[in-house]
Amino acid sequence: MFGRATISLGIGPHSSIDSVIHALRVYDVGCHFVDVYVDCIAYADDIILLRASLINLQKMIDICSDQGSKLDIQFNPSKSCLFKTKPGYNQLLPNQYIGDEPIFGLINLNT
Repeated sequence: MFGRATISLGIGPHSSIDSVIHALRVYDVGCHFVDVYVDCIAYADDIILLRASLINLQKMIDICSDQGSKLDIQFNPSKSCLFKTKPGYNQLLPNQYIGDEPIFGLINLNT
């Protein structure tokens, strides 16, 4: 089992990312908590993708990137980061990419 994964994608000054959020829901790749589904948290020009594991995290990033391209929204890998939240999970995480560019930011929230 991979550690829980969350990623924050930095985007430019756009007022609406509703279609990006809708695309995530169509693919149903977020987190299921009992009977509640959560795939992301969005505020202003930031979006946080939520996954209980690293499985399909790259798919979520690709969905956002593909949908963003259709809307002329650029996700910036240098302003994006991965949050690791599973206590005791110290393994290296596989690289995640926005397009061909790797996301290097990693914040370890383990306590």
